[in-house]
Amino acid sequence: MSIYFKLLSIFIFLSVTACTQTENKQNNATEESNAQVEKTKAEVKEITVSEFQKLMQNDKAVVVDVREPMELAEIGFIENSINVPAYKLASLWKEKVNADKDAIILTYCLSGYRSGVAAEELIEMGYTNVYSLRGGIGAWINSNLPVVK
Repeated sequence: MSIYFKLLSIFIFLSVTACTQTENKQNNATEESNAQVEKTKAEVKEITVSEFQKLMQNDKAVVVDVREPMELAEIGFIENSINVPAYKLASLWKEKVNADKDAIILTYCLSGYRSGVAAEELIEMGYTNVYSLRGGIGAWINSNLPVVK
């Protein structure tokens, strides 16, 4: 009986130890993954209308409207912007934009949400100078700036 209890004790000890080590590895992997996600989100720079305008003056700047084409027809768009709907960004990017990885990419949408998501995606694609217009084209129009219809 004594041997049985010793073997059972060893088995339980090894099981608990193995589970704890696996759990710790999973927790560390999750923490590293979460840190990477936060790092990516932190790299998206939301900028004001005036900052957006200033960056537009740079020769390396590319202005990307990530709204649906129907929205452009209804509300208008910023002159010289390229329309690449947010949900088609990955599939249409090279065809419509194909900018250098160090180009200044200025994204905007209606209110700023989709352009932020698009900016995150562009960062994941390797672009380093990506900006999202805070408040979107609504903020642009509220600043009495022109749109093309």
